[in-house]
Amino acid sequence: SGEAVPITALQGVTAGQAADLKEKGITDVETLAATSVDDLVDILDLSLDAAEKIIGAAKAIVDARNAQSESSQESSEAESEMEVEASETASEQSEDVSETAVEEVVEEETTEKDESGSIEKEQV
Repeated sequence: SGEAVPITALQGVTAGQAADLKEKGITDVETLAATSVDDLVDILDLSLDAAEKIIGAAKAIVDARNAQSESSQESSEAESEMEVEASETASEQSEDVSETAVEEVVEEETTEKDESGSIEKEQV
């Protein structure tokens, strides 16, 4: 969802550490979030606590982006659903108007026939 966030965007990750991670194929926050704490300790020669904080921060960014993406998707789905409902309502209203118009025309024709019929009767 969107562009990858660079590792250097994380607080506590230096440019040198980012270079070390890049050598191991870890080039963005998403990949870092999926990295084990033990691997990060080995790659960057960090304490367990420091590695946990970095991975925690990476996971927080990934989770926030996923939540934002899901929220946007849900909004799009809700908008699509509302558009379908509006379309169906407009279609139903159009059908109601058409039926009413047909009924009015039929009533007018019937009335005209009755009137012409009664006029004919009067003329006879």
